[in-house]
Amino acid sequence: MDNASLHNNYDTMIRAAVNCGCSYLEDHPSISTFVLGISGGIDSAVAAALARKVCDEFTTRKVRLIGVCLYIDGNKKDEMARAQEIGEALCDEFSMVSLDGAFMRLMADLDPPLHAKYTAELPKCTFRDRVRAGNIKARIRMIHLYNLAQANSGLVLSTDNLTEMQLGFWTLHGDVGDFGFIQNLWKTEVYGLAKALGEPLTACVEAKPTDGLGVSDSDISQLLPGWEPAEGETYADAYRIIDEILIAYFTHCSSFDPDHPVILRHKATHFKRKNPVSISRNLLVWTHNPKWVPM
Repeated sequence: MDNASLHNNYDTMIRAAVNCGCSYLEDHPSISTFVLGISGGIDSAVAAALARKVCDEFTTRKVRLIGVCLYIDGNKKDEMARAQEIGEALCDEFSMVSLDGAFMRLMADLDPPLHAKYTAELPKCTFRDRVRAGNIKARIRMIHLYNLAQANSGLVLSTDNLTEMQLGFWTLHGDVGDFGFIQNLWKTEVYGLAKALGEPLTACVEAKPTDGLGVSDSDISQLLPGWEPAEGETYADAYRIIDEILIAYFTHCSSFDPDHPVILRHKATHFKRKNPVSISRNLLVWTHNPKWVPM
């Protein structure tokens, strides 16, 4: 990976993100809105702040930022409160929308046994049960966002970061939008950006990071098993540990442990970063194609 090391030139990052956003709008004159799902977490908050700057600085035409907090069973009240604060402060239009009914109905139609277990015996749900339910939640949210974008001549903003991408910490066909401000920034850098951007992002910097899907109590319990904060440590410190392990791996530094859970998770989620897999035309039409060919 090129330029894998951590950087702290946040003013440069902000300016680059805004310039690229404005250039993209210049090249795509049909876009009149940014549509963003705001969760109350740091990633969507930073995306909202950067999108706000783009909308304010782009003078060729009016581009609005539409934010929506799509809450479903399991979202915490403090997350929703932060989402509302961010949305009302930064968006031209913001709403709180419950997808509880859609989630329950779709889960009941798709997988009645999971629906019955989820609604009646949630504490007994296995980790895999919670992941399956979480995937349904993420994909319903994406349906809502893309429908909103279509109705408003818009595009959906991504809120993923580089750490999540390298760890497969997202839902296929459920989290990725059309334009990503922070997709190639480590989570540590996203924390730094949030601090540089200032209010109203401060509460998001200090909050416990979650996937918003009810899979676990925090992201860290999934990504860095066994981590417990020492006195004065924060969740940002845990993400710095994760990022430094990944960077050591990508830069072939001798200090990384090849069997560390972070590295094993990265390797195990390779298929998500290569999705979808398409067989090349040359292989498909090659008359003398052997039985097995490398892809």
